[in-house]
Amino acid sequence: MPESPQKQSLVGAKNNPVDFEVTGIEVGNQTLSPRVWTQPDSSLQEYMTKGETIQINVTFQQIGVDPSPVTTDAKLEIWHPIGVVIGEWTFNITLAAGQSTKMPFVWTPTIAHSSLSDDGWLTGGMTFRGMVLPEIGVDGDDTNDILDRDVPVAFWYDPMENGFCNDEANEGKYCTNNAVPFGVPTWYAAGYTDGYQPDTNNFPTGTWRMENVSSATEEWHWKVSGDNDNYASNRYDRLRWAWQRVNQNDGCSDQVYEDSHGLGYGEYDPIVSGIHGANLCLVKVNSPLLYSIQIATNAWGEMGAGDSIVMETDSGAAGGVEYLNYSSRNLSSSEGDWTRIVWNATGMHQNEGFTVSFLFRSNSSFSDEGIHIDSFIIFAIERGDEYTLDADCTFPDNFGGTMTFDPDSEGGNTILVEAADPDPPSLHCRIFNKGYIDTTLRFYTEVSNDSWMSQYPLRIDSNNFNDHDNEVKSNTIKARTYTNAYFNLSIPDGAPVQDLFWYTWINDGILGFQDTKYYVELPVSVQSTYRMTLKQQTLSNPAATIMPGGKANITMDLKNTGNQYSSWSLGGLFADSELSSDNLKWYEVGGEEVTIINMTPVEEISLNAEVTIPEGMEPGTYGLNLLANPRLPNTFQASSNIYIEVPVYHYLAIAPVKNAMLAPANGQQQTVQVFLFNYGNTEDTFDLRVETDNWKLLADLSSDEVTLEANGGQVTLSLILPMPKGVENGTYRVSMIGTSQSNPSYQSVSNFYLTVPKTHLVEVDDRDLSNEVFAAGTDPRTLKWEIWNSGNVDDAFDIELSFPSDVSAFVSGISGGRTPYIAPGSSYNLSVSYSFDAGVEGARTINLRATSIESGAFTEGEARFEVGTVGFLLVLPPSSQSNANEIYESGDDYILVFSIRSAHPELEQQIRADVELDNLWTIYDARVDDEDRNFVLGAGETRNVTIHLDVRDENLENLAANIVDFNVTLVVISDLDTTTKTAMITLYKPDPIPEGPDVEEVGWKAANYLLIAIGISVIGAVLFASFRVMRKASAPLEEYSSLSDYKMTVEGWDGGKIAEGDLPSADDVANSMYGGSKDLFEQPPPPVVPETTASFETQESTGPPVPDDGLPEGWTMEQWQYYGQKWLDSQKDE
Repeated sequence: MPESPQKQSLVGAKNNPVDFEVTGIEVGNQTLSPRVWTQPDSSLQEYMTKGETIQINVTFQQIGVDPSPVTTDAKLEIWHPIGVVIGEWTFNITLAAGQSTKMPFVWTPTIAHSSLSDDGWLTGGMTFRGMVLPEIGVDGDDTNDILDRDVPVAFWYDPMENGFCNDEANEGKYCTNNAVPFGVPTWYAAGYTDGYQPDTNNFPTGTWRMENVSSATEEWHWKVSGDNDNYASNRYDRLRWAWQRVNQNDGCSDQVYEDSHGLGYGEYDPIVSGIHGANLCLVKVNSPLLYSIQIATNAWGEMGAGDSIVMETDSGAAGGVEYLNYSSRNLSSSEGDWTRIVWNATGMHQNEGFTVSFLFRSNSSFSDEGIHIDSFIIFAIERGDEYTLDADCTFPDNFGGTMTFDPDSEGGNTILVEAADPDPPSLHCRIFNKGYIDTTLRFYTEVSNDSWMSQYPLRIDSNNFNDHDNEVKSNTIKARTYTNAYFNLSIPDGAPVQDLFWYTWINDGILGFQDTKYYVELPVSVQSTYRMTLKQQTLSNPAATIMPGGKANITMDLKNTGNQYSSWSLGGLFADSELSSDNLKWYEVGGEEVTIINMTPVEEISLNAEVTIPEGMEPGTYGLNLLANPRLPNTFQASSNIYIEVPVYHYLAIAPVKNAMLAPANGQQQTVQVFLFNYGNTEDTFDLRVETDNWKLLADLSSDEVTLEANGGQVTLSLILPMPKGVENGTYRVSMIGTSQSNPSYQSVSNFYLTVPKTHLVEVDDRDLSNEVFAAGTDPRTLKWEIWNSGNVDDAFDIELSFPSDVSAFVSGISGGRTPYIAPGSSYNLSVSYSFDAGVEGARTINLRATSIESGAFTEGEARFEVGTVGFLLVLPPSSQSNANEIYESGDDYILVFSIRSAHPELEQQIRADVELDNLWTIYDARVDDEDRNFVLGAGETRNVTIHLDVRDENLENLAANIVDFNVTLVVISDLDTTTKTAMITLYKPDPIPEGPDVEEVGWKAANYLLIAIGISVIGAVLFASFRVMRKASAPLEEYSSLSDYKMTVEGWDGGKIAEGDLPSADDVANSMYGGSKDLFEQPPPPVVPETTASFETQESTGPPVPDDGLPEGWTMEQWQYYGQKWLDSQKDE
């Protein structure tokens, strides 16, 4: 872009004899005027079109006071915005004071440069620069010698005044159809059936047509509606932008025509060519060569629902299709009320050019006026082939700031540097690619002293991150973007005092030095320098790791990088006050201690810095600044910061008060006092644990974590030995282990040895069965009672039971009251049968003692029972449904109906009902109804239980009195409670006995008394015989466990033995419940029905065989008879 001119003078100074001025630049003439664009603020902007020749008029005036004609040189330049001149004219003008002249020029733009914003502002363009070039001293005022004017150049302009279509339906459709030369783009209408196949039947040229009413530009514009102001339905019509070629041999190249349209190659379209009978090439805008592109059109009208008119740009498979939908724009529906539409198509078709069409689509529904289209203008910025750069380069100003390079500056730009400068100067250039094409650059920098270049090449940093030497080709720099480049100067070690130049070139990436875009030349002056480098020979951090009380050497390399002979004294400073200069000494490598060194320029030596760490130093990283202090006239101090690590020293001592002990495995805890000491150099927290040879020891420490201060911090803990029962006899290692939390790799271990002797222990579980209520006077139940050998060797145990007098219990499943030998940790199940005497109420216990036969150690277990009732069952007296309160005659249909209610608030109860009688002979039979014997009673529920009574004639006839009261008791047992309810019935003798002595009764009683007397005699005889046997026996009677095989006779013994059945103990009558009156009770009963017999036989069933290990715990024989088989089946299922 040319430099902007100064503001021009309107009135020349009176004392200027000669003052040339450029007063105006005009575009166009009477024949061809420039085109005019109306800006959004209604101002007018003139513009040109690429390829259109136009006249340019420049006006010059002489506003001085000298009346004599004066001649001067003048020039017209046309500048492209990137900063290059694309056209110029040089000429002479001769003017006297007050005279002016207008110079005409003819110019044809060959490249477009214009940009249209979305809201319609037109900018950009070429700069027309008019200049006067008077000789030095001729022109009195040079501020008005230059005048610039910017004029946008459009890419294409088409008022859409011509086009081709046919009136196939004779409806009056009209197009201008004016013939155009070959290669001139214009508009061709074409009809389609589906967007791609031509409509060869109805409307080959579609429905696009032209109208010359209310056009926006000139006379004609385009529409799709007919004279009735409605468009056709079901249409797919395009208005194609194309040119006609001579024949197919010339292709679609723009180059075959004398007057080129400048649009480049087109694209042959056989469909449109076939419709119009001509070789037509669609215009293809070469969008990859355009930096930006906007298309401007004018439109008004409206479309029906589902119908549209769009501008279509199509790049084919390489770029796709884009649309501008006029139907979605807020267009006016008033005739001639045009709206300017701007479509920014920048970036839409980057890989391939695009064709342009106006596409009309309609469906079968309601139609409307349609949209009218007028004018077609393309504003674009063409990329072109050239580019220029703007570079802003800065460098140090020697005072801590920066300066901007000025190519026209003379002096004042010298950069002062030192030898081996650690912060050398850098030239930073911010570069702007003013062109509209992407490019690459080639950077190059050097100094005038070639020796520097061979040893210390300069460095360039750019957007090429892989190349950093003194010549670098950049990566691509996009059009109109910035990039940064840094040119870094390196000063060699010991560089002598001198003056030289530093050169930098920014060249084209391809042509290199043939096309230099920017050049920088800076003078450099090397000053007198004192400097040294002090570095570790082997870089490491920390430089050394030293234990307290230890030392280490750090080898340092020293080099005089200045350009003067210099001397230094050696030393150092520690960052921590606990370390001083006494902890640092310098030595020659393998030699003596040294404190001062003298060095010539670029001389190098190596020294050892010896660092000593005192005893007791806390762990940590300590900074050390190694110093080489200057000795006059030297002024440069060299330093190097290094770090020394003093590591953490871990030492945990674990000391139990004794190292071994003997303790039985009896469950009695043992403890051992343990001392812990931290002899490390830092406070530390240790995780504590115990490991043993036998996990069963369950050994542990009283704490699993301790924190101890450094250098002797201590704490006392306990080693806990629970001595669990069953641990095998032996000696075991118990290891106490402490692990540092800060360094888990450190562990301290102390071993303790525990000896466990043979241990005899027995355990008997307590059985609390008090949550269940047991009935008194019922059949025995069975309890499983487990005996545990808690010792560590095999053992057997003697078993004893103790219980109250109203409780009966015995142990089964053992021999001689002793268990078999039980392995350690194992158990043996005893089967204890128990029952409670009738009338027992309240808590009862059975105690079981197990005594070791090896050691005599014993233990007892207790079984607790609750006997009686707890109130969860309520039985009401017989209800009115009963008919057995008084019985006068025999019968088997007497019933007593009891109501049973559950008083438990939540749980169900499993109920078993039974009946008990005063005796077994007053009535023949009493039984609970089959359905009422076993049932489930829910919480709060009530149920009737029926007892059936069977009274026979002989029962009534044999009553002991005329009226007999007889008790019938209902026994109710559940899994939570037990209760009874007794009902008294009255039985009446059919034939009452008269009052007074009864001969029959007296005889009956006499017979009984006689039998009793005989029985007593027999018992006396047996006792006498037994006494004689005892006196004559050679062994005590206690040795006989039974008299079952002993035979004797009494009264009339003749030395022989009587039969075994003749003993009194075999007298079934005397020893029976009938007490000698058996014949009275063995009278044949009356016949009974078969069903009753079957029921009785069912009741007498003994159930399945009892298991070898006894009844299940808590069961009675009666339960076993009823439910034993079900229990066996359930065990099989499990």
